[in-house]
Amino acid sequence: MGPSGATRAPDRAPPDGAADQGRLFGAFATVLAIALVLDQLWWGGFEVAALRALVVVAAAVVLWRPRSVGAVLATLVVEVVAVARDMPVVGTHRVLLLVVAGTSLAWLGWTTLRGRRLPDAGAAFAGLAPFLRVALVLTYAFAALAKLNGAFVDPATSCATPLTLGLLGPGAPVALAPAGARAVVVALAVLLAVPGTRAAGVVLGLGFHAVLAVAGNVPFAGVALALLVAFLPVATGARLRVPRWSRAAAPLLV
Repeated sequence: MGPSGATRAPDRAPPDGAADQGRLFGAFATVLAIALVLDQLWWGGFEVAALRALVVVAAAVVLWRPRSVGAVLATLVVEVVAVARDMPVVGTHRVLLLVVAGTSLAWLGWTTLRGRRLPDAGAAFAGLAPFLRVALVLTYAFAALAKLNGAFVDPATSCATPLTLGLLGPGAPVALAPAGARAVVVALAVLLAVPGTRAAGVVLGLGFHAVLAVAGNVPFAGVALALLVAFLPVATGARLRVPRWSRAAAPLLV
């Protein structure tokens, strides 16, 4: 006779979506913090202006405690102020950072006021991920449009030419570089915009930005890789682990 309902083994508990989203928030915050530090080192080295130094310090705190929404919030505030001060002489990746940080701050501020408390890491990722996804898809879409101009299409003036030469060296097929770059960003915009093809878009994006970083475009690659975290399935968070230094810092930071 089979076991009764009272003695039957309980079903496996459903996945903890909130915990998984919290881990994804930590992954996003970690990659973003690394991108902010590399951005400064790439352009300014160790000669850092006071406000940019504060960005690096704030990013270091995020790396120490990546799931602290308060630490990420403070970092976004400092980055917005720093980019706004540098306008209009800023790189494209910093404009993207300004938009992403400003949008994130607006959502976090509104959510905090409405709920009278700062959202935890899981709720923050669930709320911010749609904005991050839209920002990256629109970035690729506008980049594809920008690459239709004559200066980019012409290998003699295209920014794709020095990147290709830096990656492959003399004799690289620079004539194909503009069309190839345009095809990739169009594919990324389409693949990431469609839920069913996002996995392929993430894989393509990881490869594309890794190549760009090796070729020399480190700052934009870092920002894009951080935004790609928003396209990962929630279940991916179950495979992520909190770094040891973050666990050690847990009693010290909220």
